[in-house]
Amino acid sequence: MATELNVFEHFRPQLPARLSKERYVFLANIDPELQLSVLEQIDHPKYIACDTIIMDQEQAGGPAQVIERVDFSVLNDRRPGSSAIRPAWSGRGRILQSWGPKCVLIKKGEHGA
Repeated sequence: MATELNVFEHFRPQLPARLSKERYVFLANIDPELQLSVLEQIDHPKYIACDTIIMDQEQAGGPAQVIERVDFSVLNDRRPGSSAIRPAWSGRGRILQSWGPKCVLIKKGEHGA
């Protein structure tokens, strides 16, 4: 399975200064490095949620670096590498929680969350 970045290939979000004080942050489903770059632009957020993309298990720790900094993480069960975390969904959720988030939601494609 390949990920086609299309318009996101050269996307480098730069937040306006007024958004740097936002307390509640949602990191949309984009490359973990981009999520981290957005997070670095926010001063002392109170609550961070993210929709996690795991493009490649060998990726330089990007997903883990994001997940360890968030309060709430959403992961799609069909992402490449997600099944390598652990076969049982509850086990995967517990592993992800051990990385940092208080709450983990695992989406199961057409079957919901």
